[in-house]
Order: sequence, then structure tokens, then C-alpha cells
Amino acid sequence: MSSGSVRDSGTIKIYNTPDHAKTVWGIFIFEKGENNMDLVEYTKSELSRLEKNDKDGEQKAINKSILEIIEVFNKQGFSGFSAGYTTWVLDRLLRFRPLSPLTGEDNEWDPPRQQHANGVTVYQNKRCPSVFKAVDLDDNTVRYHDVDADIVSDNGGITWFTSRRFRKEIEFPYMPPVEPERVYIEYKEDVPPGFTGDEYDIITDNPERIKALYERKRKEFDEEQKLKGIIRKSSAKPWGEGE
Repeated sequence: MSSGSVRDSGTIKIYNTPDHAKTVWGIFIFEKGENNMDLVEYTKSELSRLEKNDKDGEQKAINKSILEIIEVFNKQGFSGFSAGYTTWVLDRLLRFRPLSPLTGEDNEWDPPRQQHANGVTVYQNKRCPSVFKAVDLDDNTVRYHDVDADIVSDNGGITWFTSRRFRKEIEFPYMPPVEPERVYIEYKEDVPPGFTGDEYDIITDNPERIKALYERKRKEFDEEQKLKGIIRKSSAKPWGEGE
């Protein structure tokens, strides 16, 4: 498929693609053609692949529920554009993400969740549960942050975590992302696996440093796991030996 041009209509990007496919927000909605399955047939085919190792029947039960949702969606008669828009809306709602930017106005906040001993009162946003407001009455400051906006890796992407230390401060109006931004950091001192350092560099825009950090940490992790295996093996008792 050849790529088409892009025109930006406000917050919606519409991609001018061939007639048999329409793209909205980067989602391809294919209309059924002579050699194409429709959405329900395609869903059945893909879900059936997940049941091959379904020993307890749990996957089959989940598949049944998913297929019911797809059948309802398919009956709505959406066009390429409306199907893409509806998919975008459903994706955000199912993840508890608002459909329009948060304003930060007083009516968007729940009553205080907690008041810390240091005088900071914390409020949670009604429209997006990952967004919080911290009001410090002592120094008369207000800070806003989204605890799900960023995930951090300190080993080149081997593992990811969230932390109060790396919370993203935000300003309003604010449109919470569906997926968190991946932030790569590298500590300035040598830190063993499982520990954190005090000072660090953000290296997200430096792929060479990310690769080097990954390779170094991967080697450290592998050596640590090998050592743990040796320790477990040496501490194991011979077969049949009692306590």
C-alpha cells in the first residue's frame, strides 16, 4: 500500500489513502472487499488462535465476550471515518481517559483523599484518576501531576517502573495520553541491579547510550541470575535427605 499525504484538521489528522482503506488517528479501517474477511470473521479467526493452549476454558469464555462486543460494533454500520472515531473514543473510555482536555477547574476534583503532616492536601481528578493536585498551605503552592504519564527505565529498557520521584508535573488544559511516555535514565554512579542512584541523566534522545546501557545491564542481570542459580543448586539437599 502506498502512503498518502497528510492534512491536519485541528486535533484530527486525516490521512488521504487509497479508497479501500481510510485512516483516522493512525487506525486503519478496511472495508470488506472481494478477498477480505469482514470484522466478525476476522475476529473469530484471530481469537481461535488463542484457544490452542486453553486448558481451563478461560480463554474461550473471554473470547465469547469479546466476540459479542465485536458483533454489536459491526452491526452499527460505521463508515471508515466513523469507525475510526468510535474506536478512538472506546479506547480512551475503556482506559478511563477523558475525551476532551482536563481544565483543572474546582468541579473536576474529588474531596481531599489525604492531608499529610507537612500540610499538603491531595485531590484526585474525577475525570482522570491518574491526575492529582497537591495543595501546600504552608507555602501557598499548588502542583499537578499525572502518575501514569511516564514510565521509567534505568537499564536500557529491560524493566520499567513508576515512582513518586519521576512523576510528571502537568499544566492545564491537559489531555492525558493513552500510553505513557517511555523515559530512559542512566545513573551517574555505578548502581547494582535492583538499586537506584541519587543523580542521573535523561538519555531518551540518545539511542547509542540506551543501547550501551542495555548491553551492560543485560550482562549484569545474566551474571546475577547465574550466580543465584549456583547458590540455589549448592544449597539444595540430595534427593531423599530429610530435614
